[in-house]
Amino acid sequence: MKKYKFSLDQVLEIRRNVETQRQGEFAQALHVIDENTGILRGIEENQQRSLERYHIHQQTGIQPSECIQYHQYFHALEASINQQNENIELLQEEAEKKRERLEEALRDKLVIEELKKENLRDFQKRLSRAEQMLIDDTSTITYNYKFGSRSGN
Repeated sequence: MKKYKFSLDQVLEIRRNVETQRQGEFAQALHVIDENTGILRGIEENQQRSLERYHIHQQTGIQPSECIQYHQYFHALEASINQQNENIELLQEEAEKKRERLEEALRDKLVIEELKKENLRDFQKRLSRAEQMLIDDTSTITYNYKFGSRSGN
């Protein structure tokens, strides 16, 4: 019996490898976004704690030089928050591109998988027809042998 062989198996394997690679790239991009979001949360928590300390200092009396230092520090924290938000936005855009590339790889792989399914169905139909022809031929030969030899006697 003939064994099934899909002519595009190597192409399918390559497409699967590309999909796996792009899944990893997308997962890594999401991980980097999570890390940067954690950094942003840390900066914001630091800002909140510093604001609380500043308010306590205001109630107990604060020197003008300390007030200037707090102001500069809050300004630096705000700049860090803005920069981190920009970084996260850029990372999200990059992750979106990687997601699109992953979807493209998935579609490319699915096209080949569908071709393989269709090719396998065709192979099975041809195989079934060949088997049926073999059965028919065997039946005809058997019939002719059994009944053909009687008429010859």
